[in-house]
Amino acid sequence: MIDLGWTCLVTGANRGLGYEFIKQCVAATHQSGGSAYYICCCRSPDNATQLHQLIQENTTDKIKFSVVKLEVTSEVDRENVVKFCEDKLRDGGQSLLVNNAVIMPHYC
Repeated sequence: MIDLGWTCLVTGANRGLGYEFIKQCVAATHQSGGSAYYICCCRSPDNATQLHQLIQENTTDKIKFSVVKLEVTSEVDRENVVKFCEDKLRDGGQSLLVNNAVIMPHYC
């Protein structure tokens, strides 16, 4: 079980607003001296090089990260994220969910 100050799950965490949200939260966590656990969800974790660099530069004993595959249109991926959170967080729960990933319908 992860037991840090607060837990944040962000979808679409590898770029754009999701990435920037994590980047700003990590900076604020460093500045405050607090602790946090970030669950970074993205479609292609292996291709999330910018996110992995942020993680490498900012992982400490007080700031931890996990990167989890999540294609929001995949029921299997969604179920895997739920199971991952249940296993990692147990009764500790989650402090914040930033549901940044979207499903874009095709328009004619």
